[in-house]
Amino acid sequence: MIRCFGNPAVEHPEGSVDPVRDWDILDNALIFRDLAVIENRLGKLRAKKKLTPDEDKEKALLEKCYDCLMEERPLSSIELKPEEWRQLRGFSFVTSKPQIILLNLDESQSEESCIPKWDELKKRAEEHGAKLCTLYGSLEMDIMDLSPEEAAEFTEGLNISEPGRERLIEEAYRVLGLISFFTSGPDEVRAWTLHKGETAVDAAGTIHSDLARGFIRAQVVAYDDYMKYGHSFDDCRKAGVLRLEGKEYIVKDGDMIEIRFNV
Repeated sequence: MIRCFGNPAVEHPEGSVDPVRDWDILDNALIFRDLAVIENRLGKLRAKKKLTPDEDKEKALLEKCYDCLMEERPLSSIELKPEEWRQLRGFSFVTSKPQIILLNLDESQSEESCIPKWDELKKRAEEHGAKLCTLYGSLEMDIMDLSPEEAAEFTEGLNISEPGRERLIEEAYRVLGLISFFTSGPDEVRAWTLHKGETAVDAAGTIHSDLARGFIRAQVVAYDDYMKYGHSFDDCRKAGVLRLEGKEYIVKDGDMIEIRFNV
């Protein structure tokens, strides 16, 4: 999160509001963190008298990552083969991950032109493949306990169609390539997370391994149809919007799913 508003009552740690500078500070902190991890591992490898073939490959790969970070570039900018990324997975490098920059605004900054250095921020986000997301932190805290009608009146004229927390979650899902599907029962409706492109049998395994092992079919209804036709699979079946799908069905974001299985 980067602060974009001025407030004399809350002094900025750096003495002024400059979101581009603060982004640099954030990036440098993440780079230093990954450098420390690499230096620690390389130190252990270099201390060995003889390395195995796998350790030789790991050392060469880490040195390549080290050089990238020393050029003040995140690891997400480096070109590696899929198997090399798998080899690095255990290090949990933070600069290898997608980046969402959350801009903390006040109510006077509903227009982009009111955000300091907006054009520079936008250009940098495009160059780095980062996503910009905005929220009115202090204002949204104030309206959390208000009724929807009072909140709408309070935020009139501002670009707030939904809470910043929800916008951030949605953006994070998009950046990470995740979707949600739902199951419903007599007591609750529950959301489950899948990677985009995963199948009905993957969804079954997310719920319980037995469902994937004994998978037969998935009853599927689009969320909008489920809400339109009585909130039940029976009513959706009568309306002709319920489908039976097999193992290879690609789950869509918002699907309501009921798994048929036998173990």
